[in-house]
Amino acid sequence: VGHCHGDAVRLSKAEVCFRWAFCLVVLEKICGTRVLRERLEGSQRFSSHFSGLGGAEVAVNFIQSAVLHLLWLRLSWTQEHACDKGRSQQRVLKARLQKLGCCIFADIFDRVPDLRHFAVGHESDAVFADMKATALAAQVSQSGKCVTHGGPCKAVHTDIDMSGSPCQSWTGIGKLLRHNSPQVAVTLAWCAWLRAALVKLAIHENVLGFDVEILKELLGDLYDIFSSDRCQVFDVKHSLLDEGSQGLDSHPPLF
Repeated sequence: VGHCHGDAVRLSKAEVCFRWAFCLVVLEKICGTRVLRERLEGSQRFSSHFSGLGGAEVAVNFIQSAVLHLLWLRLSWTQEHACDKGRSQQRVLKARLQKLGCCIFADIFDRVPDLRHFAVGHESDAVFADMKATALAAQVSQSGKCVTHGGPCKAVHTDIDMSGSPCQSWTGIGKLLRHNSPQVAVTLAWCAWLRAALVKLAIHENVLGFDVEILKELLGDLYDIFSSDRCQVFDVKHSLLDEGSQGLDSHPPLF
């Protein structure tokens, strides 16, 4: 059982392993079954970027299973598109998503071409201030090369996006180049796309040490950003479930 201390919830090791189910249990106790079901009902379209071996897709399966067994509600979530440049990752995504026939885009720079030259340049060329300025002014296309259908496809608007940008630049593998790594251009391209997409809910995953200020600088004017090391179940409740939380003065949440 989780222990509540004010607005914080301390998780046991078992609860960490089954976090989605635990969060649903807590939200049900806070909001009530009827309110939680009402918020989760209805069709939602989602997308993913850089999910590697389909981590985002697996997470959705966990959520759907937890909701079904706890609330007896079958979520109507449909994946519209994914994006990953690696050939092996594309093969895994194809296998996971073949029944859906959804688009798998090969390169996010097809949709945000203004940032491509930063990603293929040398380390000395990747100046974060220049990348940031370019991302904020970038022209975002709705189309890109799709490996599912073998040609250009349109990235259909989605309600939810779950993405995990490249982490190497924040680790020893990427020489700890951090902001000035060419790979950061991929993260900024996703931010530029997210500015144009304006999804209802965005989730970004990266390693410990990733600079969350990047998201705040690029997206803070359009999204309410919650860092996972401080994000609590109560933040989820306020952002997604409270009456009026999606009013004129609020922004979509990014976790």
